[in-house]
Amino acid sequence: MKNPSPRSQHGFTLTEMAIVLGVTGLIIGAIWAAASLVYNNMRLSQAQQEIISIANNVRSLYASRSTFTATADNTDITVAMANAGAFPGPMIAVTPTSTNLQTYPRLPWGTPVGIFTHSSLSGGPQNAFFFWTEATMLPSQCQPLLGSIVGPGADSGLIGAWGGQGMSWVGGSSIIGNAYIRSISVSSFTQCNGVGFMFLLH
Repeated sequence: MKNPSPRSQHGFTLTEMAIVLGVTGLIIGAIWAAASLVYNNMRLSQAQQEIISIANNVRSLYASRSTFTATADNTDITVAMANAGAFPGPMIAVTPTSTNLQTYPRLPWGTPVGIFTHSSLSGGPQNAFFFWTEATMLPSQCQPLLGSIVGPGADSGLIGAWGGQGMSWVGGSSIIGNAYIRSISVSSFTQCNGVGFMFLLH
């Protein structure tokens, strides 16, 4: 009978095992990166849809009530709007309270958001509202979200946008309005950590 070869007696060498483990690690890493990209894109799409939904819901509430209770600019109406159903259900984990920002509705990344009354012209009537996020977003979340709301296809009532550290003005005004919002670029906002959008109520 023929004796087994030395290779069949000793199995894989350490070098062969290291190669197999290395290739396996590369494959797992590639799968993880692809899955993370898909997941992040899903959350971005969800956040974009939620913001547009909020804008439309606030407009509907405004149209049915003629005006907001608040008469001053920059009045926080987040809790009132949440109670009235302006925010999509998945954004609300607990009942929002005006004394605790951490109870405010959240984007898919967990970033608290809110709504303020506003006028598109200084001293004018409450004909707009300001949607804002807490400045705790990562640039990889903030910049794509900013870019998904402004630019071509922007909401026809979007008249202002902010982004970056310290909420820098990135385009639009009550006079320039939507035409400018559609043309701006957000590629330079590499340190973006929060966004804000001003929408007309009608």
